[in-house]
Amino acid sequence: MRERECVVNLVPSALVDAVDLLAPLTGRDPVPDTKVAKGYRFEADKFAAAGLTPQRSEVVGAPRVAECPIQLECAVERAHDFSGTATAFEVRVVRAHIEEGLLVPGTDYVDPVGWDPLIMKFCEYFGGAENLRPSTLAEAWRMPHQGLRKEETPIS
Repeated sequence: MRERECVVNLVPSALVDAVDLLAPLTGRDPVPDTKVAKGYRFEADKFAAAGLTPQRSEVVGAPRVAECPIQLECAVERAHDFSGTATAFEVRVVRAHIEEGLLVPGTDYVDPVGWDPLIMKFCEYFGGAENLRPSTLAEAWRMPHQGLRKEETPIS
């Protein structure tokens, strides 16, 4: 909020251990009582704590995580406070970085089969997802990869 800039690093599932090391850390010093009660502790250098490598951004001041294959440099447009318990940020992407190996060859599209993001659902980590069925939207948008999708439909 102070700098009005940030980097959104899209984390691959392979970095689950690093993310879990970051989970109980905060950059706020002193640590708010509500976080102390949940086991959080102050850490000034989260990159070192998680064994990650800071990488200089090209447009914004915040560093990127070198180990993340998709990084979005962003300008913060708005911040929405949720009664002091959380803040949602609206951002505008000003520069995107995507590892070449994640692109469908000959396109600017991220390979939806090759990209395995780390997902957190209800405080648990998930990865290794598979394509469950062809997407009507993908076909309408002429997204590549139609031949690599499973052709069966899910069981209802």
